Amino acid sequence: MKTKVIGSFDAKTHLSSILNNVAKGEEYVITKRGKPVAKIIPYTHNENINIEELFIKFEKIRKSIKRNVNIKEYIKEGRKY
Repeated sequence: MKTKVIGSFDAKTHLSSILNNVAKGEEYVITKRGKPVAKIIPYTHNENINIEELFIKFEKIRKSIKRNVNIKEYIKEGRKY
């Protein structure tokens, strides 16, 4: 299904029908002065989250992070800019 683009004024005016369409699976990008600022997509509730798998993924990420980092050097480097 193609994402529809709608201006903020029209989105405000037609919010009820937009929400009905989103509930049916449609997606909308809301623009303000021609620039995208928000996206409305159907809500999905996933109860099938495996907490153990989630913690395993977090542990892998945690182990991949450098531990021998000197924070003072990063602060000093950041102050240059």
